[in-house]
Amino acid sequence: MEKIDAALSKPLGVPPTGLFGLLDLIGLDVMVLVAENLRQNLPENDIGLAHAKFPKVVQEMLERG
Repeated sequence: MEKIDAALSKPLGVPPTGLFGLLDLIGLDVMVLVAENLRQNLPENDIGLAHAKFPKVVQEMLERG
């Protein structure tokens, strides 16, 4: 995870926490809300839509709290 955070931080404009650090900081519930907002508001052909869906395991984690 540290390698991914380091590789993606500056090129993608992710805060210094890195992607996984940011997700850990904001929480799973906020991550899912952001993704839902992206799905509702991005144009149909936007490449970001491919990254706004999470695997079933994420939904299961959210349901377990």
